[in-house]
Amino acid sequence: MVSDEKEIVRLHSIFSQKMENHLTERMNVYIGYKGENKLLDVSYSSELNIWWTFQKLSDRHWNSFGVGMPLRKSNNSITCEINYSIQGFNTSLAGGFAANEEGEVILIHSGRIGGGRKGIGKTLFTDNYIGEIVPVKFKNNVSEYAPIGSFDSVRFGSQVALFVHEISRIKELSKNIHTPSRVDTIKNGIKTTFNKEFAGEKEVKQRERSIAICDHGLIVNEYKRILEQKGEIVANDRERDLYIISKDRIKTVFEFKTNNDRQSIYTGIGQLLLNNRIFNPAPRMVLSLPVGLSEDFKRVINSLAIEILEYQWKNNKTLEFLI
Repeated sequence: MVSDEKEIVRLHSIFSQKMENHLTERMNVYIGYKGENKLLDVSYSSELNIWWTFQKLSDRHWNSFGVGMPLRKSNNSITCEINYSIQGFNTSLAGGFAANEEGEVILIHSGRIGGGRKGIGKTLFTDNYIGEIVPVKFKNNVSEYAPIGSFDSVRFGSQVALFVHEISRIKELSKNIHTPSRVDTIKNGIKTTFNKEFAGEKEVKQRERSIAICDHGLIVNEYKRILEQKGEIVANDRERDLYIISKDRIKTVFEFKTNNDRQSIYTGIGQLLLNNRIFNPAPRMVLSLPVGLSEDFKRVINSLAIEILEYQWKNNKTLEFLI
């Protein structure tokens, strides 16, 4: 966890600039905050479909985000805040910066979300968010955080936008007081809703692994879009990144990995084999990996009745699945 004041100032400046790279329009609009309406300078990106405002308070950087284009003549509600201390580390603030051993920095969030409605909080987040969660150390304490975006990634803006849209989706769940949990079932108890997920080298470098952590949700959501365009009914849950539902049963299960290292492959195989033994008939199982896996390794995976779906980034922005 980054706590040095000068480093926080530097990283905050980079964070702000990276978001401004996606700027479409800057405007003054009213933002609702703690029962008040504040007229603030707000940035909007049509590409990311989010707005944001960065304000410096006496003890913190107050960074607020919302979905869609801000309303000019009405009050705008904050979807989520990614706040952190001006210096040191304050556990009461949800945001922060974490650095790995190689110095790569990732914007993180604890999952404590507010919203003024009953039921919105960290429990709602952890019950519904199935993106990556990583351990972060501060002094002698280790806590779990959601990695939002890697400062080394050209897709940083998209990673931040995905997190904001995901918080918006999770907060919508609290409106149904009759459904306190995230499980939406049909006849056989299969969850039928999709939760977006805040997204090789044979021995993957730490920097590349950290960037990939933040790409996981982008990859899953893109393939979800492809399947829905084909008319498929898709969903996911804590044990499965994505699955197709047909005739009240899970027909196909997908597990997505962002690296081709052995640990990622072994984990993906184990998740597919163990988490889907309960289904009869057994679903089709697909392991999705970056291009570059050896043909010998592919044959071994196929021998376990697991298909392989490869993908690659084109121009570092467009995701292509080799279907």
